[in-house]
Amino acid sequence: YFQKVGCKNNSFRRRCKLCAPKYHELMAFKTSPSNLKKHIEVEEDSDADLLQSDSPTSPVPTPICPCTLQDTFSYSSPMEKVCSSPGSRGGLTSVLRSPGPAPKRRKKMDDLLLKRLDRIEHDKAVLNDTEDIRFGRVVADLLGKIPSEKKMSVQFKIFQLLFEAIESNNSQ
Repeated sequence: YFQKVGCKNNSFRRRCKLCAPKYHELMAFKTSPSNLKKHIEVEEDSDADLLQSDSPTSPVPTPICPCTLQDTFSYSSPMEKVCSSPGSRGGLTSVLRSPGPAPKRRKKMDDLLLKRLDRIEHDKAVLNDTEDIRFGRVVADLLGKIPSEKKMSVQFKIFQLLFEAIESNNSQ
């Protein structure tokens, strides 16, 4: 239902064919509903012909959606129009993406990224596996085995020993 009106910096103004004024026809919003329905059916056939004859290598289909006044007179790229239309979900966006690197190059990049991710995860595991952290895990595991009535006094004694060690280290 949209047609190219003018080109400017690799974008074009799109105008809804139904809303576009034609000298020999009434404007679409002034026609009766039955005439509008007939107009839409005719336009669907002509749109398919235009798509095939206009650019056979172009994978970008024209979106079928109701247009607004803003759509009729705004400048935008074809990517924005098709991606933002309500009927274009799923398959159209994958066709519209710009082609990425060649498959071999993409696989090499993926392999490099996976190796980098593995290295980061390994470094993170090494940092989280210090002697102090392992000791803390053992203490937490042992505290879980102590009955809840005695747990508070055991925690207090552990804290007391740690603070005494810190105080004796600071006083020297």
